Amino acid sequence: MNLPDFVQIEPVGQCNLACRMCPVTYRDAGGKPPAFMSFDAFCRVLGEFPAIKHLQLQGMGEPLLHPRFLDMVRHAAARGIAVTTNTNLTALSPRRAEELVASGLAKLHVSIDAADAAVYEYIRVGSRLSRVLRNLELVQEAKKRPARRGRRSSWSPSPCGAI
Repeated sequence: MNLPDFVQIEPVGQCNLACRMCPVTYRDAGGKPPAFMSFDAFCRVLGEFPAIKHLQLQGMGEPLLHPRFLDMVRHAAARGIAVTTNTNLTALSPRRAEELVASGLAKLHVSIDAADAAVYEYIRVGSRLSRVLRNLELVQEAKKRPARRGRRSSWSPSPCGAI
């Protein structure tokens, strides 16, 4: 049987925002456990697809919330898999921006629904456009620095918030 060379895995089933169009809410409220795929389960699932060439690490949740997200990226990239993700880019620090760029991530898509801050913040409840734009700058600055470790991601600006 021929297996697909593209696989999408959702490592996180929760989000830190409450976007108006999205059914996923942050599961920490109400005592529910975090909805994180274990790293071992991720490795097992990925191992079931020996011919995979492209991996999308994203679903309905926010992937950067996962404490081992970058380990997942590094693991897949080390196998020669092009890894992409989509994020609201709110859960980023300068250190994480550096690690993200050095992780081997092939492409990072950022969800920005409006250029006007008031409209964006109406849609992406819990986020601030200025913070997301600052985090984009952190990633761009990290890309300009020499690689410290791992495979360097090769990103270039493109429309619709993908970098």
